[in-house]
Order: sequence, then C-alpha cells, then structure tokens
Amino acid sequence: MPPGWVRGDALWQLAKVQAEGNDIQGARLTAGEIQPGGHRDSALRDIAQVQVENGDFAGALRTADGFQGFAFPNPFHLIIHEQIRHGDLDGAMSTALKIPEKFRTAALAQVSLYKAKPGEIQDILKSLSAFSSEEKDEFMPTVVEELAQARQYEQAMAIIAAINLPYLQSLTLERVARVQIKYQEWELAKATGARSGNVRIYQELALAWSQSGKMPEALDWVGHLSDPFAKTYGLIGITEALDISTKKMDSSFR
Repeated sequence: MPPGWVRGDALWQLAKVQAEGNDIQGARLTAGEIQPGGHRDSALRDIAQVQVENGDFAGALRTADGFQGFAFPNPFHLIIHEQIRHGDLDGAMSTALKIPEKFRTAALAQVSLYKAKPGEIQDILKSLSAFSSEEKDEFMPTVVEELAQARQYEQAMAIIAAINLPYLQSLTLERVARVQIKYQEWELAKATGARSGNVRIYQELALAWSQSGKMPEALDWVGHLSDPFAKTYGLIGITEALDISTKKMDSSFR
C-alpha cells in the first residue's frame, strides 16, 4: 500500500478515537492533516456521527462542512435523520438548507419525504431523478423505516415501490416487517415479510408471535405455509420460543 494511504488510514482511526473520547477539536485537527479524499471524508463523517449521537447538531454540521462526498454514509444525511428521529422536522429542513449545494437537493427531498402525504411522494421522488441510485440509496431505506416506526405504512410502501435495486427493495421491506413485528401487527408483518422474499423473516415473526402468548396461532400459521423454506424457518422460530420458555421455567425452580 502507498505510504500516503497508510498514513491517511491511521489518522482517520486516530480522529475517530479522539472524537469518541470527546476531544472533538483534536479530532478535527487530526482530520485536517489527512489529504482530501476518502480517508478525510471518513474521519469527518465519524466525528460528525459522534456529535450527532451527543445531540450537537450544530457542531456536527460544522464538522461536516468539509465533506466532499468520498465516504458513505453522507454525514449530512446522518444529521438530518437524527433530527427527524427526534421529531424536529423544522430543524431538519433548516439543516438541509444550510448544507453545501451539491448535497442540498437530496437532503431537501429526504426531509420532504417525511412530511409528504401519499399522493405527494411520487412528485418528490421525481426531483431525485438527477441523482444516481447509490446517492438515493443512502437515505431512502432510512426514510422508509422511520415512516414505518410512525406507522405511516402507505407512504413507506410508496417509497419502496420507487427503489430500483431489487436487493435493496427486499432489504427495505425486511426493515418494515421488523417494525411491524415489534408492534405485534402480525397480519401486516406476514404480508410485508412475504413481499421481501427473505424467508428468515418468518423465523423472527414466528418467534415474536409465539413469545407474545399466541403460540397456537403462530403454529397454525406456520403449518399452512406452502413454501417449505418459509415453513422451516417458521418452525425454527417456534422452537426458539419454546426453548426460551423452557429455560425461564427451569430458572424459576432453582
């Protein structure tokens, strides 16, 4: 490896450790010693992420100001996502308006998707037509998951339908199914899990459903699955629930 690459990688890791130790100023200075490119952008992203996790959105925005787009995920999307997660849509929109122009359109669309009614989503997605799939993929699955957390499933599914990459569409459907499992929305989770095409979701669903006190219903559902792989994973989930229940009973007698 070229010496410059090794040095850049070492400084990136040092900046990350400094940030995690709350030495943000030191981390920024370290990042500034890295040549522009992937390592510097990765360092700036990691510093900004620590600041976001500590609730310092303004500081994270200052850190991310030098980001050029050579690392994934984009720190601006991380900042906006966390503001939205805290219910601060106005703050997220304000952040989107402040970021460098090359990232602004996608950021504004990210915020707008959260605010949109189902009928408005397609128009917002059209505004992203100039962006590559990779750029859109940075935030669309996250938007979908947050909408699902708010039980805005119609909006979430409209965005999923606009995802071009089949594997990413499948992974995003899995995210929604897991949210529905968490909320014990079994019928919705069954339908979403089936659409995802990932039979492992059946294991998670059967486990959670059984643990909710509805093992007979879960067993009946698994018994009627026609896909042998889905049925196998469903039975694994029920077996796991039985094993957990047995261990709890054993521990109560000790």
